[in-house]
Amino acid sequence: MKKLNILALCAAVCLSSCDPLGIEPTNKVGEEQFWSNAQLTRTFVNQFYLWSPAGANQAFQAEQWSDNACGNIDRDQNTFRQYSFNNREYDELNSVTGLIGAPWDAGYKNIRQANLAIERIPEVPNITDSERAQLLAESYAFRGLFYADMERYWGIMPIVTQSMTIFDETMLPQNSREEVFDQILSDYDKALEYFKQTTAAPALGLINESAVQVLKSRSALAAACAAEASAKGLYDKLSGSAESKTLYKFSKNANHYYQQAYDAAKSVIGKYQLDPDYSNLFNTSSGHQSVEAIWPVMFNEANRAEFSPMKQSHPEGRMYGATTDFSPNWG
Repeated sequence: MKKLNILALCAAVCLSSCDPLGIEPTNKVGEEQFWSNAQLTRTFVNQFYLWSPAGANQAFQAEQWSDNACGNIDRDQNTFRQYSFNNREYDELNSVTGLIGAPWDAGYKNIRQANLAIERIPEVPNITDSERAQLLAESYAFRGLFYADMERYWGIMPIVTQSMTIFDETMLPQNSREEVFDQILSDYDKALEYFKQTTAAPALGLINESAVQVLKSRSALAAACAAEASAKGLYDKLSGSAESKTLYKFSKNANHYYQQAYDAAKSVIGKYQLDPDYSNLFNTSSGHQSVEAIWPVMFNEANRAEFSPMKQSHPEGRMYGATTDFSPNWG
């Protein structure tokens, strides 16, 4: 009987508490704990730099979407499947895989992370106002960049500016192309606003005010072209319903966006110059510090492999006239 009582007591102790020592789990961090730690918050924003644009390795595919290049019509992936491009079969919703892809699922995952940063960073304790502004500037800049990346593929899409959960409605209506561009430009403007509240220049490799101005200028130019096409009635000639065509119409004229593109580009002109020796950008350990670098991509040698939009066509590549007859010297 005594042994049974001891066993019962042990069982009661085990069942009453899974952590009898009162020690917090050491292999996980709760959300509230995470956002109360300045260093973890910095790490959260750093992840944005690891997500390259969806088209980073699609240099020639991008040319095929224009009229600058034409691949073969068969479906061999080494010919870039021109037939599939002509039929817009790169749509991920059609389950086409291989070289043909477009951001949707991953794009919104990235946007959600940016939304979460924008929502939670204002509450993070133990950081200076300048550090907070820097983190928010980066978060807004990347959200604009993520939307700009998706706009190149889709044109119209739902705009989501809060971190949604499984309890939120996800069947959202598409926003117009004008609204998408305005959201992108608004995010860039918000980033610029926060950059002006910082007291120190961002560390080398972090996105900076000049880089955001360049990105804003590029998106504003694209918006101007779309607004001009709308004014000319070009979107009315597209196939589809009248309702879908309405999503491509602009209420603002092209000059509204051209002016933004001009102002953004002008703010950067004169701050940078061409490197006197172009090879320094690639053949030296200080290329990232070149007078030409507006926003240098920082990575170590181990992470550099395969990160090149020209990886399929460079010397020793396997497509588009690759050759082994070359000199590694740029001069």
